[in-house]
Formats: sequence, C-alpha cells, structure tokens
Amino acid sequence: MTDKSNVTILLNGDAQVTEVITMSATAFASFKQNYPQLSMFSRIFKPANSPMQIENLNISIDEFNNKIIASYLVVGQAVNKGDFWEIVVAQEGADVTLSAQSGRTVVFTFVGMSTTQTREIITSTITLPEGAYNIQFQESTNKLRYSLPAQASPAGVMVIIAIILIILGVLNYFFIFDRFLKKTN
Repeated sequence: MTDKSNVTILLNGDAQVTEVITMSATAFASFKQNYPQLSMFSRIFKPANSPMQIENLNISIDEFNNKIIASYLVVGQAVNKGDFWEIVVAQEGADVTLSAQSGRTVVFTFVGMSTTQTREIITSTITLPEGAYNIQFQESTNKLRYSLPAQASPAGVMVIIAIILIILGVLNYFFIFDRFLKKTN
C-alpha cells in the first residue's frame, strides 16, 4: 500500500492536503469489506482523540485503480515559534527519510504500519509558503523548521492608515480654521 500526500503550507500555518492511498487488489477488497460505508473510513481521518483539527474533508474512491483520494485542510499544521515555524513530520522515533529538497519543497518517505501481510510506504511532499528560507529537518525529533520574512499584519496596516487619516483631519481642520480666521478679519 502506498500513501502519497501533497501538503501545501499556507502563510497562517494551515495545510491544504491532497492524499492518495493506492492498494493492491487484495488489500482494496479487504478495505471495502472493512469499510462498507465511506463515512466509516472518514473517522480514521478525524479520530476523536487526535489534537489535529481537520476541516473540509472530502473522500472519494477510484475503484478501477484501487485508490482512495482525500483532500482536507489541517488547521495549525505549522506552528509559529517566534523566530521560526515548525511542522511535525512524523511521530518522534519514526524512521523518516528526507528524500529530496528543492527550493521550498521537501519530500519525506517512511514506512507506516507494517505487518507480515501489509506494508504502507508513505511519501509526503511538503511545499512551504512563498519566501520560506532557512529550511531544516531535525531527524532526532522529526520536525521541519523554516523561517518567513516578517510581514505587516493587517492590524498594523490599519493603525498606519488611522494615523494618516488623523493627520490629514488635523491638517484639514487647521486649513479650514485658518481660512475662517482670514474671512473674519
């Protein structure tokens, strides 16, 4: 079984994910028997005991190619730690390999659940936000770190606009007041 996911990290740290799970014909038949209704399988993506928040989950089945296709949004996938952002790629202790890195895209591979009958090979392609730099994978913790250039916050922009409007209002007041004084003299 292969599990390939494409993860696009948004500027706010959320992640837009598209995941494709491909199985052998035997594994797919077993899947259909264990999950006769797709809603039963969706619980795997949204386990009740998981701290991960998943939104906009959409799952479809490609029976001809023995595939399950899911797309969803993971809220807070990347966490702002002040000077850098951090993503947990896999649980600590998992044997994760950084397979490739090109610009702001990194590819990880690792073996998921593995039994005598089933082996899951996971490939996760993560695309970081535009402008990401200082990209580092920490093997000991399975965390990916990156930095982003400082951006003006919407609140900061609103404060600047408010200050400009106040200054213009004060100038306008004095201009009108000055004209009024000239007319009365």
